[in-house]
Amino acid sequence: MMKKPLSILLALVLSLHLAVPALAAQAPEFSDVPTGHWAYAYVRQAAQAGAVNGVGNGRFNPEGTLTVAEFTAMLLRALYGEAPVEQYTGEGGEWYAPYTAYAYERDFYESTSVAGRLAACPEGGEEAFLAREMAWNATRYDMAAMLYQVLEADADGEAQAADLQWAEESAPEAVADWEEVPDKYQTLVAFCFRSGILTGMDGQGTFQGTGTVTRAQAAAILCRVLDRTAREPDSTAPAPETPEETPPEEPEYDGPLMPDGQPLTEENVHALIDGLRTEYPEGMHWTNENAYTSHALAINGFGCAAFALLCSDKAFGDLPSRQHSKFDDIRVGDMLRVRNNTHSVVVLEKKADSVIVTEGNYADTIHWDREITRENLESDKQFYVETRYPKDA
Repeated sequence: MMKKPLSILLALVLSLHLAVPALAAQAPEFSDVPTGHWAYAYVRQAAQAGAVNGVGNGRFNPEGTLTVAEFTAMLLRALYGEAPVEQYTGEGGEWYAPYTAYAYERDFYESTSVAGRLAACPEGGEEAFLAREMAWNATRYDMAAMLYQVLEADADGEAQAADLQWAEESAPEAVADWEEVPDKYQTLVAFCFRSGILTGMDGQGTFQGTGTVTRAQAAAILCRVLDRTAREPDSTAPAPETPEETPPEEPEYDGPLMPDGQPLTEENVHALIDGLRTEYPEGMHWTNENAYTSHALAINGFGCAAFALLCSDKAFGDLPSRQHSKFDDIRVGDMLRVRNNTHSVVVLEKKADSVIVTEGNYADTIHWDREITRENLESDKQFYVETRYPKDA
């Protein structure tokens, strides 16, 4: 997108690295996002980081759709705090004007619907448009484009090459509607998908790029952004002193990969399965009428088994499975057969004497974070584990 000069030119920023703002002392509570809501933890974390606000009267409006302006403000607050507001020199406009101006100046709207609409503005009309006309619903393609521009566009060639390789080799299998993704969005979607920031909208990994996003879903996405940037090194931190002897480099990972192209680790497995909370929230209706076919395992599942297979395929893709019945060998992502071989659950966390699980058809619903003790499992004579970790992984 070719930029045109704006009279609201922002002050130059000496340091352009991402900086997660300090957490507030206490996150606000919203009456329409109770502790049992699937997005409670996400909304709380995003609010505590200063990325999201309520809509008034103590409400968050979790199911409300998100506009381009709102997502712009949320994303920039998460990454830059109050910098956009502090640097804005324009007059008038809607509340979002500082954020949309900042995003425009940084080229964050490249490949978004904003770029197309700006191109249609009369000469000199960009300033007024950005300040007052940015209230249409954001699509998932818009979000993918902005996330890519903010997080990946300036990455080194190796990272961008990984996006392209994943788009060519893994995306057709991981993204159910990949053939419907326009060419100009494929690298952007590939980055968001393989990094886990945006996930599929169903068990098959359908991206639904033209679909809209709710405020609750946006909070979950922002938390993934915050987690990602928190793991990145601070470019302003002083470099550590060079040790007398340089330790040997760790060998490159050469084990199996997950559907998103990441190494097969319990941490990465947990991230993919936990990301399904958005599409399959706590309390969602799920009974034996719900079915799922795992083509990798050649198994048809119903009810609890369907949800377990769905979660397992999300994390393990086409890896085969094997069985055992040892509690000590249980790993995150394993499917457990419990209650005398009548119910299936998926492990989210392994503790010394218990596991935390997610499950379908639990009182006819999806349920997350139930704890099952080791004693309970080992006293079940028909208990067994279906794992998809290779023996040497």
